[in-house]
Amino acid sequence: MERLTAGALRHPPTTILLALMLTALAFFGLTRLSFDDGMRAAFQSNSDDYALFENTRNAFTSPESDILIVFEAEDFADPVALEAVRSFVLEVQFIDGIDHVMSMFSLRRIDAAGTGTRPLFPDELENTGALERLLDNGRSHPLGGDRFLSADHRRMLVAVALEASIVDIPTARVVREGIDETARETIDGTGVRYSLTGMLPVREAIISGLLKDQVTLNFLGAVAGFLMCIVVFRSIPLALLTGLPAVAALIWVLGTLGLTGVSVNTVTNALPVLILVLAFADSMHLSFELCRQIESGVDPDEALKTTFRNIGPACVLTSITTAVAFAALLLSSSALVRSLGQGGTMAVMISLAAVLIVHPLLFKLGFRIGLLKATRITAPRFFAETGRAGSGVMRFVSARPFIVAGTGIVALIVSTAGYATIEPVYSFFENIERSDTAVQTLDTVEGSTGPVLSIDVPLAMPASGVGVLDAADLARLGAVHEAVREAAPGSAVTSLWNIARWLAPQDPASAAPTLQRLLNDMQDGMRARFVSHDGTLAILRVFAHDEGSRAVRAAAERIEQAASIAAGENLRATGLLTVSARVSAEMISHLNISFLAAVAASGVLMMVWFRSVSYGLIGLIPNVIPIAMVGAWLALSGRGLQFTSALALTIAFGIAVDDTVHYFNRLRLEAPKGDPLNPQAIRNALIRVAPVLVATTLVLCIGMASTLASQMPMIRYFGELAMSVFVIALLADVVILPACLLSLGKFLKRWNSTP
Repeated sequence: MERLTAGALRHPPTTILLALMLTALAFFGLTRLSFDDGMRAAFQSNSDDYALFENTRNAFTSPESDILIVFEAEDFADPVALEAVRSFVLEVQFIDGIDHVMSMFSLRRIDAAGTGTRPLFPDELENTGALERLLDNGRSHPLGGDRFLSADHRRMLVAVALEASIVDIPTARVVREGIDETARETIDGTGVRYSLTGMLPVREAIISGLLKDQVTLNFLGAVAGFLMCIVVFRSIPLALLTGLPAVAALIWVLGTLGLTGVSVNTVTNALPVLILVLAFADSMHLSFELCRQIESGVDPDEALKTTFRNIGPACVLTSITTAVAFAALLLSSSALVRSLGQGGTMAVMISLAAVLIVHPLLFKLGFRIGLLKATRITAPRFFAETGRAGSGVMRFVSARPFIVAGTGIVALIVSTAGYATIEPVYSFFENIERSDTAVQTLDTVEGSTGPVLSIDVPLAMPASGVGVLDAADLARLGAVHEAVREAAPGSAVTSLWNIARWLAPQDPASAAPTLQRLLNDMQDGMRARFVSHDGTLAILRVFAHDEGSRAVRAAAERIEQAASIAAGENLRATGLLTVSARVSAEMISHLNISFLAAVAASGVLMMVWFRSVSYGLIGLIPNVIPIAMVGAWLALSGRGLQFTSALALTIAFGIAVDDTVHYFNRLRLEAPKGDPLNPQAIRNALIRVAPVLVATTLVLCIGMASTLASQMPMIRYFGELAMSVFVIALLADVVILPACLLSLGKFLKRWNSTP
């Protein structure tokens, strides 16, 4: 990295050309930047739970892939309103990409002869009174009619299943737009209202939010960084020259993500603004030192060289420690989390390169064209005022180092104990705003016609051949069905047994031949909601609300136990709701391992870099304290450890180490050779570096405050936790760290003086 800076200073024209070429390449990469909701990759792992989920999803038609259309009217017993919905059901089936449609009009009744079935609704809709009775009959239909119509007849649900080949959001969006247009045309003038929801519209809303976030967050982050530079340096030219390297870093990083195929998703969404504020912080450290050198009378060219000789190594080490925190995420079993680890590691090093190339280049050009005059570049008043505050802190700490250090260590121990009690939690919809139209509609559906997500239990049918439904298998499925219904009271349970009981209430198992004929007459996608495509598996679904991962795991365990006892074999629950609850707990635990790996690696790096075991060990104290304290608060508040908080704490640790590294770097410059714990050097180092630490922490916090404008609750929460860690880390670095160093120095001095 030193060669990058030296090259920029020695060969400005060549460096300008290189920077322009890299920027042009980055802009090309921006055109290839992709966005992904991350739901498919979120729980992708090598676990048995995920393998079962994938196998089940491939074997059956999953309700999670449905687009749900909610129609509302004053009363669907009105023939005009009911006919409007039926027209939609008929028309929507002609849209390319639609596999089948389910609604009240899909329900059938057994004909008078008892040998076949007929549609529940006649071709000609009757008067209002007759429709009232017909709708009530439909709601009481054993095949789940109450899932298609609310009790007050004012809300009707239609489920549209897409073809299995449609898995990407852009293609699904085209189909969704066709559904939207068809609904609008068929209800026009009827007084019926409609809205769309389901997992696909929710995923589409997440991607839309990601795109808006990249524009909003990066713009606000850049503006905040520039304004902070203006406040600190009180010079627009200095602020511009300090901020532009950060903007270059942002463009290079986004372009690289596009070129390498790393998508922006629910966990990488905050990465660009995070890199932006980190680059602002590095650039500010360099500008502070440059101001100090110029003020002391050093020639501008020599001041630039000295600045990068003094501060450059610290910037390199801080980037490495931050990259290590990101790299630790590669230990996760989640492809989604690993994508953040990969993208973050790459982005941090690209950002460092951008700052070390662009910062010296801009300042050298600024001096040459007269934009900056040596007489105007002085240490900012902010530096002097904060330095005086640092002197006051050092007087307080120096008078009682053992008490301050002991208090910090006790706080670390107590907080760590609290952190150890934290439980992993996950909510399926934590990635999207509850006020989003698709989510609100989904809440309406769940409140009136029942949950749309389910806990699924696949069951082998060993007695059946392909295309043959055996009565013994059906009876066995019935035993499991009834056992699960008792284990999940109040939940809607669906399987082939519902149809069998409808066909033959007295002896459902005897309906196997008739049931097989019905299955043969169904479309493959509809049939695969009950039996696998190859006919060797049946599935039982228990529709359940997402009440958090802990409640879902408990419900899945109860259902598994009841099903296994009834079946006489070990059965496992699956489904998106189940696997997200189970695998999320496993992945959050893995993130804790990633955090510990980042802590250990950072300690070793500081030991090796500064050639001091004491620096490496003591340096961890002020950096683990903020993580432990925030974690303890999460445990005590009952919020638990979510994806967001686990990621935020791991990444924030890597960034919080930056302040410690810059303090140690200044201490290395101040301390006499062979005396790294010199008391006066410890004091001088804090007085000199405190202003920069305060300024860069403000930049980090103000920049991360832009995440509060995010479309996604997860990103706002990420920003809140990160800012909390940065503030606590600053306090720990300016109070507890020097106290620990002074205490260790006094202890070693007494130890060495003891005969």
